[in-house]
Amino acid sequence: MLIIQKITQRYHSEQDRISFSVQSVEQQVVLLWLTQRLANRLVSILVSWLGEDSGVLMNQSFTDSQSLDQQGVLEQTQQAQLTTFSAVDVTLAQGERLLNSIDLARDQNGAYILTFNWIENNACLILNVTELRQWLSILYRLFGTAEWPKQAWSAWFSTNNATPSTSSRLLH
Repeated sequence: MLIIQKITQRYHSEQDRISFSVQSVEQQVVLLWLTQRLANRLVSILVSWLGEDSGVLMNQSFTDSQSLDQQGVLEQTQQAQLTTFSAVDVTLAQGERLLNSIDLARDQNGAYILTFNWIENNACLILNVTELRQWLSILYRLFGTAEWPKQAWSAWFSTNNATPSTSSRLLH
């Protein structure tokens, strides 16, 4: 199993897929392909968990503008904290793999554990709540770039990430 140290996400129109260029702690680089179908399943669960863990009630009436404002401020603060790093060098990739499943778990310390599975191996990405929000914000933007339907995204997440990015740089 690879332990992911760094991940770069991109949408590829010719493949109509999202790629994750991942770099392990051992500096091994692999290019992983995520289909729209698997992405929707992943997003649905993670956004739901994030909402539960953040105290956002999924059945909450969105007429409560104070709750939405507070959630929006939190989202904007966390997006402002996004750090730009150098991208994973995909030319160093030791192969391309199509993801066939993703195992999701939460540990007792509040970490989210994503295990990306393909036929020969798997890779594990561990994120805290802030990192997960940032990672999902980038994935949300890629859904927009891909012009994929966003029904898997909860209303509270979509509302707070509706502002278009003013930067064309890649965020990692």
